[in-house]
Amino acid sequence: MQVDTGCDATQTDPHNCGGCGIDCEGGACVEGVCSSPPLGVLASGQQTPVGIALDDANVYWMNLGISGSAAQVMKCAKTGCGNAPTVLASAPWSAPTRLAVYGGTVYWATESVLLSCSTDGCPAGPTVLSSGALQPTDIAVGDAGIYVGDSIQHALLVYPLAGGANPTALWSSSAAPAAIALGGTTVYFATTGVSLLSCGAAGCATIVSGGMPTALAVDGANVYIGTETSMSPGTVAWCPEASCAAGPKLLTSRVTYCAGIAGDGTNLYFSDRGMAGADGGSAFSGLGRVAKCPLAGCTGNPTPVAGFVNLPQQIAVDGTTVYWTDFGSSTNPSGTMDGRVMTASK
Repeated sequence: MQVDTGCDATQTDPHNCGGCGIDCEGGACVEGVCSSPPLGVLASGQQTPVGIALDDANVYWMNLGISGSAAQVMKCAKTGCGNAPTVLASAPWSAPTRLAVYGGTVYWATESVLLSCSTDGCPAGPTVLSSGALQPTDIAVGDAGIYVGDSIQHALLVYPLAGGANPTALWSSSAAPAAIALGGTTVYFATTGVSLLSCGAAGCATIVSGGMPTALAVDGANVYIGTETSMSPGTVAWCPEASCAAGPKLLTSRVTYCAGIAGDGTNLYFSDRGMAGADGGSAFSGLGRVAKCPLAGCTGNPTPVAGFVNLPQQIAVDGTTVYWTDFGSSTNPSGTMDGRVMTASK
């Protein structure tokens, strides 16, 4: 299929692979040659896709872009979008967070601003809910408001859903919240290299001291926790919300960097970058994986969902399917032309 368009990066761009206008039609472009699309590709040719969020019908993610290109808020039907996802909003945002979807609205934060867009789109541009000094680390949204970690104040901030008001600092310390998950009226968050905490009606409490939590999720009954490592094994673990203060249950320590985690009450699903460090460090092709463990235990041996994955990012699940973003054929953690949004049956 020939497409009349300008191009560069013909060694990796799946829309201009080996030359201008040569489209891989869902496959990856590796050294200027198209490969067949693997099963489960919902969208390919994405520019550094991170984060992932679901509603009943659609999948949403953030394309960070590459040098000289804008970031994008993307949408594709769970049933597929012909490898042509919808761009809901786009701008040169600086270090945007992953997305949160709640009540027909997509929320995200970037330097100095908190934004939202209808899941149907915002052709006039996203709504600015708040602006001011902010360096966001993560976001979660629920009835009580929008929770954002801020590395300027080293605080967990809570904004009203409608915006237009200054945030409340729910918690602050010497380390910024690095990952946030919301379960009902309780918010869980990890502080950089320090501990895992929760804040609810009775105040805030430490659940786990030490460790390097990198990913959190809550499914309405359980809390799921992933960590990274540099010299010792990373982990995935879980605990029931009602008894999380007693400490989580370790499922496996055969993890290097847990980039994303999700659960459905029966299994815990996670993405492992296969290399230590938030930026991926020195990467080699295919070190990452997506895997699962039954909550009853997996004797340290997770079940593969997808292997040989280049820099998998966040992950989400619904009743039948696992969804994740990854960097396609690229091992460059700072930008990729052929990132993908992937699915697999649970």
